[in-house]
Amino acid sequence: MARKQRNLVKTAAALAAAALVEKAIQKAVNDPRVRRKAKAVATALKKRAKAAGKKITKAIKKRTSKAARAAKAKRRKPVGA
Repeated sequence: MARKQRNLVKTAAALAAAALVEKAIQKAVNDPRVRRKAKAVATALKKRAKAAGKKITKAIKKRTSKAARAAKAKRRKPVGA
């Protein structure tokens, strides 16, 4: 019986904590300062993601162009032959 009661207490505590977090989030959403900060963070994240994407694309292009040059060099006929 003690185990059931302990589990119920844990469940109740988890639900209470979740309710408090939800209430805090709702309060933050209504605060314009928090919304501005969230927008600034989102913009920064977008910039970082875009830069990372460009860097990866550049590396892929560089790698594929090297492979293409190597394949082209293999296809060339030797000059002396």
